[in-house]
Amino acid sequence: GIQAFGRMLANSRGFSRCMTRRMFSEVCKRDPAPADESEIRALADRFEDTYKLTDLAEIVSLSPRCGLLE
Repeated sequence: GIQAFGRMLANSRGFSRCMTRRMFSEVCKRDPAPADESEIRALADRFEDTYKLTDLAEIVSLSPRCGLLE
């Protein structure tokens, strides 16, 4: 059913990386470059701890690759 589908999405690595890329684009105001991929993977791993978009927005904004703190 729909709950099983939701669990499948939540447990897939692709979902967390996709959401991280989208959040990176929104927060950092640029698309992730190929050089950002290792940071995207690390941020996606942290996102998987809670699956909260507010947490993801925070960790992306604090990422040195985002450049908001320069």
